[in-house]
Amino acid sequence: MKLGITFLFLVVACVADCSRILAIFSYPVQSHNMMFEPLMIGLARAGHSVDVISHFPPKKSVPGYNHISLKGTLHNLVNNITADYASIHGGVYQMMNFLCNREVKDLCGLLPLPQLQRVTNADTKYDVMITEILGSNCYLSVAHIMKIPFIGIVTNVVYPWVIDPVFGDANPSFIPSQLSTFTNEMSFFERVENMMIHVYSKFLFYYWDVTVSNPLARKYFHDLPPLNDIYNNISLVLANSHFSIHGVRPGTQAIVEVAGLHIDETQVLSEELERFLNSSKDGVVYFSMGTLVRSDTFQVEKILAIYESFSELTNYKVLWKGNLKDMPKPLPSNVKIVSWVP
Repeated sequence: MKLGITFLFLVVACVADCSRILAIFSYPVQSHNMMFEPLMIGLARAGHSVDVISHFPPKKSVPGYNHISLKGTLHNLVNNITADYASIHGGVYQMMNFLCNREVKDLCGLLPLPQLQRVTNADTKYDVMITEILGSNCYLSVAHIMKIPFIGIVTNVVYPWVIDPVFGDANPSFIPSQLSTFTNEMSFFERVENMMIHVYSKFLFYYWDVTVSNPLARKYFHDLPPLNDIYNNISLVLANSHFSIHGVRPGTQAIVEVAGLHIDETQVLSEELERFLNSSKDGVVYFSMGTLVRSDTFQVEKILAIYESFSELTNYKVLWKGNLKDMPKPLPSNVKIVSWVP
């Protein structure tokens, strides 16, 4: 954690004076917040003044960290997505339509909220804005109106449309798109398909940026240039990736890999969980569908098939993130289901 704080200290080039930072995280997704919150708390503990607008208030008060809540303003996605709903959004078009069109209408619709308007209309002078780069650039309008530079955060490997503003290289001939299922070892035809996914996803992002995000942003902020023009002035991208996991790729100084930023080494496991993990002979398998998709919504026969597979791992313990009360019974003897894992 100390190394992380040191890095964050350098990111904003704070030498003698501390910075006033505005952060806007409009997506109501807990797994994304797990990266954002440690970043912002680290900055506050390093002496910066941080105003964070998000759906997830911190559990503890931190000096220098001022949270402006959006909680309850959007639909709850945490542990609220069924397996069927997730499966129909698995294609490139379906996923991009969800991120850049359907969800954007709700996300950008938060701009006129009083808590956001109080920030944009106040006389507070910020030094930098930090926000997530995902499906829409409408919140970059805030940085433009306030005439401050901005830093983008990507909670995964950088998406194809994140590369262009920082003159990076995402050559699809050997770099798998985040929206594909390919690894670094692709056949010729997989490379061709990967290139098509790369180009198509960028087209969809910029198409909906012009046709959906731009009009919504201009509805609340007049005399805005095209959002893509603002986007091209991005100062830095922090990506939740690392070459040890995702392979070696051409780099640029404007993209900094910060995988592991969210890890809190001070956390202590409960006695029950630690006893379960330590009782395994050869190791532990962790099974999770993330913070959105509920594994209990799989078809029963599929869940039972997973049970059977896990039961054959007799020398391993299996820790499963899920909702125990809605899962078929009984569980295999080596499987433990918990609602949340530290």
